[in-house]
Amino acid sequence: MTTALPLSVIGVVMAFLAASLIAFPGITAPAITLDETYRPEAVEETGAMFEGVYASVIDDLISHQKRPDYRRAEASSQSMTAYGQSLLPRLEELRVRLRSQLDGLFALAASTEEPTQ
Repeated sequence: MTTALPLSVIGVVMAFLAASLIAFPGITAPAITLDETYRPEAVEETGAMFEGVYASVIDDLISHQKRPDYRRAEASSQSMTAYGQSLLPRLEELRVRLRSQLDGLFALAASTEEPTQ
């Protein structure tokens, strides 16, 4: 039980990251099934998605340097700003869920501690 709860926390975080990366503006992300169950494969998939999104953002920045286009830069800026703002409610939901799970973990740890004499 003590291992299951921390792994469930990792599963929630990985699912949140995957969902956020899939919706990142201007990125074509692979279709995946979001699952909050901790699996090493899910960690690897999310890591690969993060790497792909990061590389795409860097490539986009480089393209702005090579071919300056104010309208395109402004559109990118606006879409990223809007995307960041759209994440705020999901981040709050993640905070609440993690707080709940961590409170459960701390309560479990406290209940299994041996009393000191």
